[in-house]
Amino acid sequence: MPVSRRQRQPGRQLRKHGRRGLRVRALEHDLDPAGVRRHLLGLSAGAGGVALVGLAVVFGLEARSKWGSVGMHCDANHVCDAEGVSINQDARLFGNAGTIVGGVGLAALITGAVLYVTAPAARPVVEHARVDVYENSRVQISFGGRF
Repeated sequence: MPVSRRQRQPGRQLRKHGRRGLRVRALEHDLDPAGVRRHLLGLSAGAGGVALVGLAVVFGLEARSKWGSVGMHCDANHVCDAEGVSINQDARLFGNAGTIVGGVGLAALITGAVLYVTAPAARPVVEHARVDVYENSRVQISFGGRF
């Protein structure tokens, strides 16, 4: 049986139902835009969270480097000269900034994961229509779908 051009259209499928072979289309609707937007928002928030956590690691490494270089400017009793005090303040500043940026990044990562996982399914919704024609000319029409 040759397939007509109408049957080859993407997104449409023709099926035979009923006793007389009536053809009924299964209609595919577009993807749910709310689900697609929410997936994209979740991925964006997660990517921003990863970037912020990476920045927090850089701040932490810089703070550790500065704290390690303060040794020659301070004695065993943690009494420092002016340059040691300045380095110590810089190290604390980078450490505190890293902690704050890391916390915000972790929150963004968790938010992105929650948005992505709880988004509505981004798959097409398929609805079916069925027509049955019986010998006594009785017709039965039924529709099905999911939501």
